[in-house]
Amino acid sequence: TVILPQATHEAHKAYAGSGMLSAAQDYDEGGMQLPYTIEAAANCFFAMASVSIGSSLLTKGNANLLLVHGSEAQKAVFARNEFSGRFAGTMCLSEPQAGSSLSDITTRAVPDGDNFEAEPLGPRYRLTGNKMWISSGEHELTDNIIHPMYSA
Repeated sequence: TVILPQATHEAHKAYAGSGMLSAAQDYDEGGMQLPYTIEAAANCFFAMASVSIGSSLLTKGNANLLLVHGSEAQKAVFARNEFSGRFAGTMCLSEPQAGSSLSDITTRAVPDGDNFEAEPLGPRYRLTGNKMWISSGEHELTDNIIHPMYSA
């Protein structure tokens, strides 16, 4: 686990408290309904102030992925906690033999057991493969880090 300075914790708390993690989201999702271009422009200032704040793009991307493709339980448990700043998110793409070329990944996901679809937070899979360069993948800034795994 990467241990971050106290100033980074304070900056993250202020950033999350400002609502900028969900600024482009609908009011129903706790957002401000700002146009994405305004949110992105404002976040440039935050990212320049702290690289750890700049990595929140991964959290937003992760949460947006869940809002579009996740179950209601996944949206409630993961996406909304990411937008509030309680959880962080990553995207596990790169592999040693493929870099970030998704057409060349070899990580595989296979159903885990007979009742793999009965899990309350979504189907359970057994993963085989290697990922690398997972930005913001290990820190103690948030209560949980959500890792969507891209596999074939």
